[in-house]
Amino acid sequence: LQVPPRRPWQALLDQIDADNQRQGLYRLACYCTLADIQPDQVDNSTLLQLHDALAAEELVKNPRQILKVTIAAWNRSSRDISIWPKRRLSSPFLKQPFMRPLSEFTPQFQADVARWCKQASEPDTFDLDAPDQALRKTTIESYLNVIRLFASAMVEAKAVGINEINTLSDLLEPTRFVAALRVLLKRRSKERPRSLFNQANKLRNLGRRYCKLSKDADETLALYVRKIKPIDPKGMSARIHQRVSRFDDPALKLRFLQLPDALIDEASRAKNNLRAAHKVEAALLILLMRSGLRQSTIRQLTIHDNLRTAPSGRRFISVPPE
Repeated sequence: LQVPPRRPWQALLDQIDADNQRQGLYRLACYCTLADIQPDQVDNSTLLQLHDALAAEELVKNPRQILKVTIAAWNRSSRDISIWPKRRLSSPFLKQPFMRPLSEFTPQFQADVARWCKQASEPDTFDLDAPDQALRKTTIESYLNVIRLFASAMVEAKAVGINEINTLSDLLEPTRFVAALRVLLKRRSKERPRSLFNQANKLRNLGRRYCKLSKDADETLALYVRKIKPIDPKGMSARIHQRVSRFDDPALKLRFLQLPDALIDEASRAKNNLRAAHKVEAALLILLMRSGLRQSTIRQLTIHDNLRTAPSGRRFISVPPE
């Protein structure tokens, strides 16, 4: 891939400000120049061809890693640069997703999930089985992910056929529940991942409130979940301590404190307006996070409602009381 990129590839590369992003697309531009592939013709089959060409080069040690960098750089350019082709690329080596979509399960199961969603999002005041208040959209989405995760794991474990899962209660049968935990545990790098512990408890919570899981059945599931409860280390973990210890370096600490100023400076010199806006946005977000405000409060701030101008002309952010 030693042929230098020609137009229109070079014209596209010239639009990229970041050197690492431009470098990430250089091999693709060279290959497409050699193969006479136009930018708007690039798709996943092009990526496979590029991978084969890289694999044939003795100097390239990890063609898949290069392809991964190329895809990320392409999608970032497609998002930030107006003249870049808008086709989004993905890995041509992607496997079938582990977590199945709800549409693959029985209509009865989908209907039961839909009933739970309605009850959770629009609770009836006089329905004793409904939650006291409506769950947030993000909370409902997290429960739906847990439902799909455990249902998919049970099918993967062959503890139940996909056509045999017809209600949410079917996910709470102990042998199926344990089979799902075994599959999910093998997929995690940690021996007792907190994420899996929390997900299992979410499914138990759904079982108690919606499926009317009996006390004995819930206690049985609780015993299994307790087996994967993470052992919290006393004090700061070694990994966190290693990360934080970097700030013992005064120079690094100073760079961190000056990061908002550096981002604003980069934004003022950026040729791409959208990229400049992202840098200003990141700088403002860092300053807001340092202010001690809760993330929920920061998310509610808007330029229209909270950005004010003092009589002196100075701009400031007005934060409502929490």
